This record gives sequence, structure tokens and C-alpha cells, in this order.
Amino acid sequence: MKKEKNLNIEDVAALLQIPSEKVERWVQQGQIPCKFKEDRCYFRKKEILDWARTHELMMFDRQEEDKSRDETYLSLKAGIERGGVHFGLEGDDSAALFENAVASMAFPGHISERDVIDALNGREEIASTGIGRGIAIPHPRQPLAIECPLVPVFFLEKSVDFRSVDGKPVSILFFMFSPSTQIHLKLLSKLSFFLRSAPLLEKLKSCRTEKDVLDLIGAFESDLRKSAAS
Repeated sequence: MKKEKNLNIEDVAALLQIPSEKVERWVQQGQIPCKFKEDRCYFRKKEILDWARTHELMMFDRQEEDKSRDETYLSLKAGIERGGVHFGLEGDDSAALFENAVASMAFPGHISERDVIDALNGREEIASTGIGRGIAIPHPRQPLAIECPLVPVFFLEKSVDFRSVDGKPVSILFFMFSPSTQIHLKLLSKLSFFLRSAPLLEKLKSCRTEKDVLDLIGAFESDLRKSAAS
């Protein structure tokens, strides 16, 4: 296994898109994780990425940019398979729905369910994620420290008011958790394109099993690939 290259101050500055002087100041103040060898400091990339996400800092990662071009990595079907399709979610408002939904999700051990719930509620307070026609796409404002995107889908036990743009209550939630902003935007664009199709949306609402949903999304993505290739 190839050993990961250590980062220097200039590398970290480029990753976080900030002046190197600011990184130096953080090192002197003990605010950023680093190590010292022969009076020179160095950084571990994973530690910096985790620290940046914790402090809600935007990052520019070439590896993530490369992943954002990978159709397999950006597959909605794969994201839904990882997140799961759930039926009968109970709750009288968005906060209750988030509590119950997150309890059914599987996150890496370093991610707190409470932090995820708080992030979802915080995003909802800024503006509703209800996009209309009975659909909402709840998501945190910042990326999560996860390896692959997760798109858990929940069909509600009863429709709930989400202050959607069209005033209609929501019956289906597409949660979206991404490891980077670039990947989030690309997945969101693909999902929005799917949801703009009235026939596809009607088929989605008639789904009764996880297989129904995955087959529908898989066929949609297959058609997209064919259209792009033609």
C-alpha cells in the first residue's frame, strides 16, 4: 500500500484556498493539527480534511474533483442503495421526521447522529428544502466526512407541511449527504432532472418496494447515459 505523502504549509493553503501566512499563524497558535520533525511542521491530509469539515471550511481537493467526474461514483442508484429506501416514516413536522429518519441511517462511527440532525434542522431553518410536488431534498449545508455519497429515500406515513415552494405537503424525502460540494451539486442536478419529469414522478409515488425505486432510478440513469452518448 502506497504511503500517503505528508503535506506542507503551502499544500494546506492550496487545499483550503487561503494564504499560507494564515496557516502559519494557525500552527503558531496551535489551532490546526500538525506534527513537527526537525523543527519543521507537516500535516496529514486526512486530519486536515476532517478538521476543515469540523470548522465548516471549504476545500479544493483534486481527488474529489476527479471523483466528481466519475459516473459510477455519481450514480444516484448507488447512492440510494447505500442509503436505503424506507417506507412508513412517521413524524408531524420536519424536525420529528429528521429524528426518526437519521435513527434509521448508517453513518461511519466518527459521525454523530445528533450532529447530522442539527445540521439538517439548521439548513431547514434557512430555507425549506421542499422543492414542490410532494418532494423535499433535506441536506446539510456542509459536506460530511464520508467516503461515498449517501442518498437515503423515505416515503412518509402521512404527508407533512415543509413550507414548500408550491405550498403542497411533502410525502417523499430524498436525503443527500456528500463528501464534497462539487459532488453534492452534481448529484443534486441529476436528481432535480429526474424529479422534473411528471411521468417519472408519478411512477416514483407508486413504488412499493426498494426494488421498484432502484429499478426506476436505474432505468432513468441508463437513458441519460444513452442520450449523452448519442
